[in-house]
Amino acid sequence: MLLILRWCGAQAWRGLSWWLARLKDWSAAHPREARITGSVFCAVMLGFVLLRPDSLRDVDLMEELECLALNIYHEARGEPEVGQVAVGQVVLNRVAHERFPSSICGVVKQGGEDSLHRCQFSWWCDGNSDQPHETMAWAASQDLAKKVLAGEYPDPTEGAMWYHADYVAPDWRGDFDEGPKIGRHIFYRVKN
Repeated sequence: MLLILRWCGAQAWRGLSWWLARLKDWSAAHPREARITGSVFCAVMLGFVLLRPDSLRDVDLMEELECLALNIYHEARGEPEVGQVAVGQVVLNRVAHERFPSSICGVVKQGGEDSLHRCQFSWWCDGNSDQPHETMAWAASQDLAKKVLAGEYPDPTEGAMWYHADYVAPDWRGDFDEGPKIGRHIFYRVKN
């Protein structure tokens, strides 16, 4: 918990510094609004603590960022930025839902313990190396993971918790409401 509070403090300061550097006059007149940038992540994390108190127990923030970045990299590195953000957001939507594990790494690594190709995200249990090999794509995935986790993007998936590539037709898709198509992925929400 102390790590989260320290990180939130640093984020709030970075957010304030960013605004001050770019909008000095506006920031001086509106310091409260300038702090909002870094505070968004704190609000999200506080929500996780209040809604799911177990969600931050033994969570390593750097490991969580790594898991999110790996998922963005392996699932969507060839997609436009909004498609990569969408894949990252699906992970966060799952973390916030009681049906799934309460940590990013728990969601990303769910399934596949017993056999190949039986996990939530195919790259995790395909038997291949998970080490990123495309340096620029990996750096972009890491940057996007930080921004997605900090709440810098709205959720383009409209709350989706599942997706698949548009060139496959999995049997499970009929169990959910179809959402937007973003890049080569089609997103799905819980049926209403």
